[in-house]
Amino acid sequence: MIGSSPTNLITNTIVFTLVFRSFIVGSSLLLATLFTQLEHLLLYMGTLFILTLAIRIYEESQKKLLRLSVVYYDEDCRFCVCTLRILASIFRFKHVRFIRGDFDPEINAQMNNENSWIVQDSSGNLNLRSAGLRVLLRTSHYRFGSTHVFDFATRMLQSPLDRLYNLIAEHRAFLSKLISCK
Repeated sequence: MIGSSPTNLITNTIVFTLVFRSFIVGSSLLLATLFTQLEHLLLYMGTLFILTLAIRIYEESQKKLLRLSVVYYDEDCRFCVCTLRILASIFRFKHVRFIRGDFDPEINAQMNNENSWIVQDSSGNLNLRSAGLRVLLRTSHYRFGSTHVFDFATRMLQSPLDRLYNLIAEHRAFLSKLISCK
């Protein structure tokens, strides 16, 4: 029989003890490596979470700055009121206030001189015609203002859009008779 002699019994015990202790040491090293990697993973995930949170907070603060716009319009112009309602329903502007132009005498005088609506952006700058439309579209739910293509297109189309705006502004009394909105 194998292992029946006292020498084999001692050898088997020593081998068993060595294998068992090797298993314990190996398992301990494996667990230590796993915990070290887990520790690094948790550190990495924590750092990633904090960076993501910081980026989101920054983006939200920028959005709030871009969204605070005021649109001054001519309430007596039915075409102007209807157009603003249509634009607001299509583009879903966020945090935009629509105020009658005669609410502020300075704004009203400038609106009459320029024959244009006035859109005040978050910086307090007053924008007329297509520049006002660009500011409004930046506050849209669809995030037009965050693309370079939008910026390029609005700069390229500013002159034709301003001419179209002037044409509409000259005929807004006639257009007001044609349009009806509630």
